This record gives sequence, structure tokens and C-alpha cells, in this order.
Amino acid sequence: MTNNIALRVSAIGFVDDIHVLIYGDSTFLERNCRTLEKIHESCEEWASKHGAQFAPEKYELIHFAKRPRSFNIAATLKIGQIQKVATDNVRVLGVQVDTKLNWGPRLVRIAQKHASQSPAIDRISVSTWGASFKMARLIYTSVVRLSITYGASVWYAPQGVVTSRKQTRSTPK
Repeated sequence: MTNNIALRVSAIGFVDDIHVLIYGDSTFLERNCRTLEKIHESCEEWASKHGAQFAPEKYELIHFAKRPRSFNIAATLKIGQIQKVATDNVRVLGVQVDTKLNWGPRLVRIAQKHASQSPAIDRISVSTWGASFKMARLIYTSVVRLSITYGASVWYAPQGVVTSRKQTRSTPK
């Protein structure tokens, strides 16, 4: 194993929801965890200068690997006295991401939202009283559809669109 493999760091965030991604030409998960620990130290220095605080107990760790059996997927992250064990899915800006990037947890969450919101529309728009069809449709398009399609540009590929996924989708003729 050589240590001169190029590591790249990417960070995204919104207000207090920050995500750091470490990736490289190879997957040495222990090295990635040590790099995350160093990044956290830098963030703590910044926070002390700017009056901010981080909550390491809320941190989550997830590993992505093309061949997970070839690497130590159990590599952990240690921030102070807190040890973070990798999970199989995390939420990134409201979208569930899993280790295999097959969006299973996200699709389960969408089904749950649909199952709870769809009957609510039915209850407020019964035929003898309640919201008119026009109002029920407005509620559906402004609340229900938005909640179940949130992040769709990340996790959804329309039928007939070529993706880098292993499974192929049939194209309409």
C-alpha cells in the first residue's frame, strides 16, 4: 500500500448541515477517516475564532467502495472522545444516500411520505363536503408532489435515459 495516492476533499452545506466527502484513486478507508479527523480539527479552530460550535455526537459516517469486501468497511472516525461507526445510509441535505447508491432508503422514505400524505388529501376532499377538486389539486401539487419528488434530480433517472447504473432500462420504441 502506498500513501502517495491523491486524495480529494469536497464539502457541501446549508446553514448548519455540512457534509464532507473524501475520495481518491483508491479506497483506504482508515486514511480517509484520519483525514476527516484532521479536517474536523481545522473546523474547530475556525469555529473558535468565529463563535461557532460543532456537535460531533450528531456526525454520521458512511463509506462508499466499488468492492466493499476489499476494504475495511468497519473503519471508524474518532472525534475527541466520540467514536463514529460507519452506517449504511445517511441523510444529505434531505436525501437519503446509501452505501451502494441504489437509493433504497430514499425510495422507502418517499413511499412512507406518499402513504401518509395521500390519505390526508382524500380526507379533506370527500365528495359531500371539504375542498373542491381544484383546491385538492393545488394542495397535492404544492405539498405532496414536492415532498415525494424532493431531490429527484439526484436519485431518479427517467425511463429511456442512459445512466451509469449497472442495470439497464428499456428504451421506448
